[in-house]
Amino acid sequence: MRARVFRRIAFAGVLLVMGCGSLGCALGRPETVGSQLIDGVRSDPDRRGLVVSYVGGACDGPAHLVLTESSTRVELNVVVQASSGACADVGIPRTVGARLAQPIGQRTVWAGGREQILFDGAALLVPSSLPADFAGMAERGLSTEPASTPAESLVTTIWVTTHLDGGPDSTSDEGRVTRGAIEGQIGPTSTDPFRGGTRVRTVKVGTNVAHLYRFGSSKTPRGWAYVWTVDARRIQVKNDINCPGDRLLSPTELLRVAESLRPV
Repeated sequence: MRARVFRRIAFAGVLLVMGCGSLGCALGRPETVGSQLIDGVRSDPDRRGLVVSYVGGACDGPAHLVLTESSTRVELNVVVQASSGACADVGIPRTVGARLAQPIGQRTVWAGGREQILFDGAALLVPSSLPADFAGMAERGLSTEPASTPAESLVTTIWVTTHLDGGPDSTSDEGRVTRGAIEGQIGPTSTDPFRGGTRVRTVKVGTNVAHLYRFGSSKTPRGWAYVWTVDARRIQVKNDINCPGDRLLSPTELLRVAESLRPV
C-alpha cells in the first residue's frame, strides 16, 4: 500500500496531497502568496482569529499568516518558505491561521487590495466521533465574486474540512491511508441534485432528512455521501477512496460520523 502524503504547517495543521506517493524538495527564501491564490478566509468561531485557504505548491515549506490591524480593517499576508527548485506538483490546497489582537467586530478583512468576505466560523460543524486512526485534518475554502458587490470583493461561500486516515510518521512525516478521507462540506443550498453520484436512499440524520449517494457501481462503490439542509445551509459528509488498497467506510460507519456533527 502506498502513502498519501500530508505535512503539518504553522498554525493550521496540514498540507494535503490528494494522490499516492511521496515528495521531497529543497526550500528557498520566504515568499508572499499572491492574493489571486487565496481561495477563501474564515473566522474562528469566537471571531478572534482568521484561517486562510490558499493554493500552494507541493514542495512548499512552513507558512505563517501576518495580520496588520487597524480600527477599521485587517490586512493579511500569507508568507511561505517556497521551493528553491522546480517542483512538478502544483495547485495544492493549504491553510494557515493566526489570532487577532482584538475580535474582528465590524472591521473588514483585506488581502492584496481585495476585500475578503469571511465564512463565519460559528457555522462550522465538527464530528465528535470518527473511526479509529483518522488523525490528520485539512481545510479548504471556496469563494465566489458576486455581481452585487464591488469587483474587488471575494465571498467565501463554502468551507470543506477533510479528516485523513492515519497520523504523521515521526521519521518520514508521512501517513498511511487505508480508508480514504472523510470530507465535511458546508455551503449554500442548491436545488440541483448531487452531481457525480447516484441517490440510493433517504435516511434521518438527527431530525433532518438526508439523502445517501453512491459513487461508482453498486458492485464496486468508490464513495458515499450524505447530503441534507440545515438553516438554509447544505451539509455534505462524504467518504471516498483514492489510493490502491484503500477500504471504503460502510454507509453505516459514515452515518455515525454525520450524526455526531456538533457546533465547534
